[in-house]
Amino acid sequence: MVKTKKPVFTPNRIFNWIISPLFFIGFYLYFILKIQPELIYQLQEPIFYLNQRFLIEFLKYPGGLTDYLSNYLSQSFFIPWLGALVITLIAIIMTLCFKRIIQVTLPDWKTGPVILYPAIALLILHSHYEYHLTYSVGLMIALLCTVFYIRISSASIIIRLPIFTGVIIFLYLFTGGLFLLFLIMSILYECQMGRCKTGLSMLVLLIMPYLSAKFLYLITVQYAYFNHLFFEYQHPFLQTILLSLYLVFPIIPIGLILLNRLDGNLFSGNSNKSIWIKMASHLFIQFIFLFIVTTLSVNPIQKKSLLIDYYARRQMWPQVIETSKLMGRKFDWPILYQINRALYHTSQLSSEMFSFPQIWGSKDLILSNDQGFQCPLQFSDLFFDLGHINEAEHWAHESMSIRGETCWTLERLSLVNLAKGEYDAAHVFTSKLKQSPLFKKRGCELAELVENPRKRLKNREFIKLRSRMLHPVPDFIYYSNIPDLTLHRILNNRPDNRMAYEYLMAYYLLTGKLNMFLKELDYLQTFGYKIIPRHFEEAVILYKALGGEKNIPLPEGYGILKKTINRFQNFNKILSKYHGSMAAAKNELEKQHGNTYWFYAMYLKPKEPSND
Repeated sequence: MVKTKKPVFTPNRIFNWIISPLFFIGFYLYFILKIQPELIYQLQEPIFYLNQRFLIEFLKYPGGLTDYLSNYLSQSFFIPWLGALVITLIAIIMTLCFKRIIQVTLPDWKTGPVILYPAIALLILHSHYEYHLTYSVGLMIALLCTVFYIRISSASIIIRLPIFTGVIIFLYLFTGGLFLLFLIMSILYECQMGRCKTGLSMLVLLIMPYLSAKFLYLITVQYAYFNHLFFEYQHPFLQTILLSLYLVFPIIPIGLILLNRLDGNLFSGNSNKSIWIKMASHLFIQFIFLFIVTTLSVNPIQKKSLLIDYYARRQMWPQVIETSKLMGRKFDWPILYQINRALYHTSQLSSEMFSFPQIWGSKDLILSNDQGFQCPLQFSDLFFDLGHINEAEHWAHESMSIRGETCWTLERLSLVNLAKGEYDAAHVFTSKLKQSPLFKKRGCELAELVENPRKRLKNREFIKLRSRMLHPVPDFIYYSNIPDLTLHRILNNRPDNRMAYEYLMAYYLLTGKLNMFLKELDYLQTFGYKIIPRHFEEAVILYKALGGEKNIPLPEGYGILKKTINRFQNFNKILSKYHGSMAAAKNELEKQHGNTYWFYAMYLKPKEPSND
């Protein structure tokens, strides 16, 4: 009897050895190139310490160890290729677990694409920067436990039940509410194996969270049952996708069993051609769905905002400006705030500020307290740059109280206490920073400055920080509702503080206080400006046009450029063309003069609140 050789290129082999690897390669490239895991870290700033005290905090509630492990794995997002690899590996592990569950449920099932559903759901979830890794890690652990239980399912009940009990207790302590998924999957598997009484007897373990809430942890009964489940998410879309990810593991195997019972040949008797068609149609539907949903999931404005914040945190100022140019005119105040910082640090604030729509007025430059509480560390950055160390410290502490400890906040508090000579306080923060896997090197550098006075005297960063620091620091108060007074005091304290001067002049322009603006023009000589910056010229011309003093005494050696005067004449010519109608002239003026102070003063300047 001649044995027929099995075809080498079967649909299942093609899927397992070609399509599936290509899918996960694309999965990895999608995250590293499109999502950019470093932006997840930028938004979430997960903290992790390599010490026992940090671990103990996560042992105080069920599921804490999942949070602990997730915080550790989330550190990988700081390194883009590693963060993308971690998410991809979690997706691969879930896919292999799902494949094993289906193989046990229905050994004859050959159409592979169905096993990609968990990976697709993960891809959608992690496309949202606010989605936490905790839920994916917890689900992965629950699936690994499920596969482990399936492997020992052939053992006798005397061996199997104690192992099951131990596993589910471990899983509850490790993942919290996700033990429910393992319990459901185990019961379904026992019923499939014809052991329904054994499966139903497992329900007695549902009392475990109740007992833990009453006798083990200081938590509510509701939290004991539902911690780490989709209920916690307030985002409706993420909540739906997360729920579908949980349900896919019991529902698809059950569905396959029911389909097989309806038609026993549905999976095993199909022709090779039929299987090819079925696999191709599954793949087509999945990838179309994936393309549509991921396109809708990624918020391009949020991504660019995070990129701008990411570049600003690393003082990559040209990249801040270049990224902002890709946003068109869609700017919110946190973005404009960082753009203005970038413009100053690239010596463009006084000449290009109105190339960007300063629609929030002075709040685009110096945040109000309400804005500061929304992004406190970013507000601290401004005062740190200005040398107002006390206020930089104040907002760093606000950041810690609102967002908890983060490495960036610990670094800031280490530096401000170093600058102030508060070495004991600096030691506290550098010690914590040294416990971070990502910032350990930075923590050691700062700790060395704390402990070694000679190192401080030679360290450029410390010398530069001290050189712009205000004296005496303890006597200085920040007037949150009068930013110009604060900037004036900084400038009087440090007459060489160019940033304080440019921010003061920008504040006067944004608020329309041209009388105050003109009084400060003499500083142009102090700071060695070769020519009057463009926006300063525009403000002087506008002041004259509005009926102000005609012969404004400019500092000696400075004058208004002819091309600026010509531009203003063109501005007025366009306005006259529309008979002085601001509304009618707006489009043409914006096209030709939208980057001028004149256009801002006429169309964009908001009403500033009173300082009273």
